[in-house]
Amino acid sequence: FPVTIERCGVLIHVIDANSTHVDKDYLTIRNELESYSPLLKDKTEILCINKIDSVEERELTKKVKLLEKVTNKKIHLISGYLNIGLEAVLKQALMEIKAWRDKS
Repeated sequence: FPVTIERCGVLIHVIDANSTHVDKDYLTIRNELESYSPLLKDKTEILCINKIDSVEERELTKKVKLLEKVTNKKIHLISGYLNIGLEAVLKQALMEIKAWRDKS
């Protein structure tokens, strides 16, 4: 990871909806981030499941519930291909960055 990641105000995790283990995907990246720098442990996170257009709704619902259980966070559903949910994620990121800057 570049050193600049420690200076960012928010981390956006994008997890592939086609993954069979969305929970493990998230935990893997969290462990990598924390081993890189303990400062990243407490960064604000926005969690997204991408490619929602490529899985059945029932399967997607299960993945969302699983990821919510593991993270205790809201999961944003997005599709870059169909441009679904991206604006909401960007607005949330902007809001979080502004709040982070106000604290700094």
